[in-house]
Parts: sequence; C-alpha cells; structure tokens
Amino acid sequence: MPTETPIRIIHFAVQSGTAYVDLNIAENGWMGVSFTLAAVDPLIERDLLRFAKVHKVIFGRPPGTTSRGEQ
Repeated sequence: MPTETPIRIIHFAVQSGTAYVDLNIAENGWMGVSFTLAAVDPLIERDLLRFAKVHKVIFGRPPGTTSRGEQ
C-alpha cells in the first residue's frame, strides 16, 4: 500500500479496557489518506483486541489529552 509518509503511532494508551491509538497520518495526511486509514484501522483494532486487557479500541487520544500528549 503506497503512502506519502510512513505510518507511525504517535500516541498509545490503555485506560479502563479501552486502547487509544493516534496515528501520524490521521493528523498530517495527504489527499486520499482516508483510504489508507480504512485499510489500516481494522487491522490495528483486530490485533489490539487479542489482548485480554483491551475490550475496545478508539482511534484518537484519551479524553483530556492534547494533541501533543500533554494533560
């Protein structure tokens, strides 16, 4: 899958059984990035749900967290 920039996780946290994942391309994407996210997000979610402590996956940051991970 060709991309303009490498896909990287810029923020990851698990809180109360919910995994929060923020990808660099969600913030600084390119034209058509939504197609890449549509292909990648389900794969990330499937892999994270294999962990016993993860019951839900949200793409983005936890509530109360800024875009730089500061609280």
